[in-house]
Amino acid sequence: HHQRYTVYWDTKKGAAAVALQPAANVKAEDLAPGLDYKVYEGAWRELPDFSKLEGKQSGTTEDFDISKRTRRDNFGIVFSGYLKIENDSECYLAATSDDGSAISLAGEQVVLNDGIHAMMSVDSGPLALKAGFYPLEVKFFEASGGEGLDVTIYDGKGGWKRVPRTMLFRKK
Repeated sequence: HHQRYTVYWDTKKGAAAVALQPAANVKAEDLAPGLDYKVYEGAWRELPDFSKLEGKQSGTTEDFDISKRTRRDNFGIVFSGYLKIENDSECYLAATSDDGSAISLAGEQVVLNDGIHAMMSVDSGPLALKAGFYPLEVKFFEASGGEGLDVTIYDGKGGWKRVPRTMLFRKK
């Protein structure tokens, strides 16, 4: 009872992978690096339906940069574009946020990290992806207090890492 032990095990094995398909009509020459974003203002306790709200500011960004906000509290941001997958693979996506966030890939919500909370991470579970460009949307809202958003990927080769800018694209 006076000794401590740490046990590690791979929790990413065994679950069936969700197969998603890349966009069929998207070509690299039609895309530019980065993402589109739109900033919203409002006080929410969970992710709102941003499609029913008027954006206060929009533009392009290199990655998931919440400094594009228009105020410190009571705002939301929607990032949209494409995630480039180089080779057929199985991977995971995760949203670590304070407060709520969600990730949709190829039109399917794969991560929901909703509500008011401190920095917390939720992953997608296994995703079976073919090489190509996948429509990507990341939603985030901040109520008050601290804020943060990290979007990470796990491909089985070196652990979790921030989604590299080289994987993020938007229409020209």
